[in-house]
Amino acid sequence: MKAKKSNDNTLKAFVGFGGITILAGLILTFEGEVVTGLPGILIGAILLYFGWSKKNSTPT
Repeated sequence: MKAKKSNDNTLKAFVGFGGITILAGLILTFEGEVVTGLPGILIGAILLYFGWSKKNSTPT
């Protein structure tokens, strides 16, 4: 039970960090820093996808 809770917290951290990274990337992109902003959006999207796909998958 303890490992499951720890795993859930890790996945929540991935989702939260991915969301913050996307937000920061969008802000940088709108400020004119496209070279810095677009990779931030991409990395954030990957983290968000990884967190959600692992969180919503059924354990085997």
